[in-house]
Amino acid sequence: MPDTLPTLLRDLVSGSIDVRGVHPQQAAVVHMNHAVNYDTIPGDEKLVARWIRSMLAFGVLEIIFATDRFALAGQGTELEDLVAGAHLRVGVWRPFIIEYRHDPRLVKPICWTNGYWNRAIAEELAWMLPPGSRVEGVRS
Repeated sequence: MPDTLPTLLRDLVSGSIDVRGVHPQQAAVVHMNHAVNYDTIPGDEKLVARWIRSMLAFGVLEIIFATDRFALAGQGTELEDLVAGAHLRVGVWRPFIIEYRHDPRLVKPICWTNGYWNRAIAEELAWMLPPGSRVEGVRS
Protein backbone atom coordinates (compact mmCIF):
# COMPACT_ATOMS: atom_id res chain seq x y z
CA MET A 1 0.00 0.00 0.00
CA PRO A 2 1.55 3.35 -1.00
CA ASP A 3 2.13 6.09 1.56
CA THR A 4 -0.53 8.40 0.15
CA LEU A 5 -1.12 10.39 3.35
CA PRO A 6 2.57 11.33 3.71
CA THR A 7 2.61 12.45 0.07
CA LEU A 8 -0.52 14.51 0.69
CA LEU A 9 1.04 16.15 3.76
CA ARG A 10 4.21 17.01 1.84
CA ASP A 11 2.06 18.70 -0.82
CA LEU A 12 0.13 20.62 1.86
CA VAL A 13 3.38 21.75 3.49
CA SER A 14 4.79 22.80 0.13
CA GLY A 15 1.76 25.00 -0.50
CA SER A 16 1.91 26.56 2.98
CA ILE A 17 5.46 27.94 2.99
CA ASP A 18 5.89 31.70 3.30
CA VAL A 19 8.60 34.02 4.62
CA ARG A 20 7.63 33.13 8.22
CA GLY A 21 7.82 29.37 7.65
CA VAL A 22 4.96 26.90 7.23
CA HIS A 23 1.66 28.59 8.04
CA PRO A 24 -0.75 27.19 8.90
CA GLN A 25 0.76 23.97 10.21
CA GLN A 26 -0.75 20.99 8.45
CA ALA A 27 -2.34 17.67 9.34
CA ALA A 28 -4.54 15.04 7.73
CA VAL A 29 -6.67 12.21 9.09
CA VAL A 30 -8.23 9.11 7.54
CA HIS A 31 -11.38 8.24 9.46
CA MET A 32 -12.83 4.76 9.93
CA ASN A 33 -15.17 5.34 6.97
CA HIS A 34 -12.05 6.12 4.86
CA ALA A 35 -12.95 9.79 4.54
CA VAL A 36 -9.87 12.02 4.48
CA ASN A 37 -9.97 15.30 6.37
CA TYR A 38 -7.37 18.03 6.23
CA ASP A 39 -6.73 20.05 9.34
CA THR A 40 -4.49 22.76 10.66
CA ILE A 41 -2.89 22.37 14.04
CA PRO A 42 -1.62 24.81 16.62
CA GLY A 43 2.12 25.28 17.19
CA ASP A 44 1.86 24.83 20.95
CA GLU A 45 2.86 21.28 22.00
CA LYS A 46 0.10 20.96 24.59
CA LEU A 47 -2.53 21.90 22.01
CA VAL A 48 -1.00 19.47 19.49
CA ALA A 49 -1.24 16.73 22.13
CA ARG A 50 -4.90 17.62 22.73
CA TRP A 51 -5.57 17.53 18.97
CA ILE A 52 -3.91 14.09 18.64
CA ARG A 53 -5.89 12.66 21.55
CA SER A 54 -9.16 14.06 20.18
CA MET A 55 -8.49 12.47 16.78
CA LEU A 56 -7.68 9.13 18.43
CA ALA A 57 -10.89 9.35 20.47
CA PHE A 58 -12.91 9.58 17.23
CA GLY A 59 -11.34 6.36 15.98
CA VAL A 60 -9.12 6.85 12.95
CA LEU A 61 -7.20 4.67 10.51
CA GLU A 62 -4.36 7.14 9.96
CA ILE A 63 -3.10 10.46 11.27
CA ILE A 64 -0.25 12.59 10.02
CA PHE A 65 0.87 15.98 11.29
CA ALA A 66 3.92 18.23 11.23
CA THR A 67 5.00 21.37 13.07
CA ASP A 68 7.41 24.02 11.87
CA ARG A 69 10.95 23.85 13.28
CA PHE A 70 14.46 25.00 12.52
CA ALA A 71 17.63 22.94 12.44
CA LEU A 72 21.03 23.56 13.94
CA ALA A 73 24.40 22.23 12.84
CA GLY A 74 24.89 18.59 13.77
CA GLN A 75 21.23 17.59 13.44
CA GLY A 76 21.68 15.73 10.16
CA THR A 77 19.95 18.22 7.88
CA GLU A 78 21.07 20.20 4.84
CA LEU A 79 18.59 23.07 5.19
CA GLU A 80 17.83 25.26 8.20
CA ASP A 81 14.04 25.04 7.97
CA LEU A 82 11.95 21.92 8.37
CA VAL A 83 8.71 20.51 9.63
CA ALA A 84 8.88 17.61 12.04
CA GLY A 85 6.02 15.25 12.66
CA ALA A 86 4.69 11.75 12.87
CA HIS A 87 2.48 9.40 10.89
CA LEU A 88 0.19 6.89 12.61
CA ARG A 89 -0.59 3.85 10.51
CA VAL A 90 -1.44 0.30 11.54
CA GLY A 91 -1.09 1.26 15.19
CA VAL A 92 2.50 2.52 14.98
CA TRP A 93 3.71 6.12 14.94
CA ARG A 94 6.56 6.85 12.51
CA PRO A 95 8.56 10.10 12.99
CA PHE A 96 9.73 12.12 9.98
CA ILE A 97 10.98 15.49 8.81
CA ILE A 98 10.54 17.50 5.63
CA GLU A 99 13.27 20.06 5.00
CA TYR A 100 12.32 23.18 3.06
CA ARG A 101 13.52 26.60 1.93
CA HIS A 102 11.25 29.53 1.12
CA ASP A 103 13.36 31.36 -1.48
CA PRO A 104 14.31 29.92 -3.84
CA ARG A 105 11.57 27.39 -3.10
CA LEU A 106 12.77 23.91 -2.28
CA VAL A 107 10.86 21.12 -0.53
CA LYS A 108 12.83 17.95 0.01
CA PRO A 109 11.27 14.48 0.10
CA ILE A 110 10.05 13.15 3.44
CA CYS A 111 12.94 11.83 5.49
CA TRP A 112 12.06 8.90 7.76
CA THR A 113 15.63 8.18 8.86
CA ASN A 114 17.08 11.29 10.52
CA GLY A 115 18.38 9.92 13.83
CA TYR A 116 18.50 13.25 15.67
CA TRP A 117 15.00 14.36 14.74
CA ASN A 118 13.44 10.88 15.07
CA ARG A 119 14.68 10.72 18.69
CA ALA A 120 13.45 14.27 19.39
CA ILE A 121 10.01 13.56 17.91
CA ALA A 122 9.78 10.23 19.78
CA GLU A 123 10.52 12.03 23.07
CA GLU A 124 7.71 14.51 22.38
CA LEU A 125 5.31 11.76 21.38
CA ALA A 126 6.08 9.90 24.61
CA TRP A 127 4.17 12.47 26.67
CA MET A 128 1.65 13.45 23.97
CA LEU A 129 0.27 9.99 23.25
CA PRO A 130 -1.91 7.73 25.37
CA PRO A 131 -0.09 5.02 27.35
CA GLY A 132 0.77 1.94 25.30
CA SER A 133 1.22 3.84 22.01
CA ARG A 134 3.95 2.47 19.77
CA VAL A 135 6.58 4.66 18.08
CA GLU A 136 8.79 3.08 15.40
CA GLY A 137 12.35 2.57 16.58
CA VAL A 138 11.49 3.21 20.24
CA ARG A 139 11.07 0.50 22.83
CA SER A 140 8.09 0.84 25.14
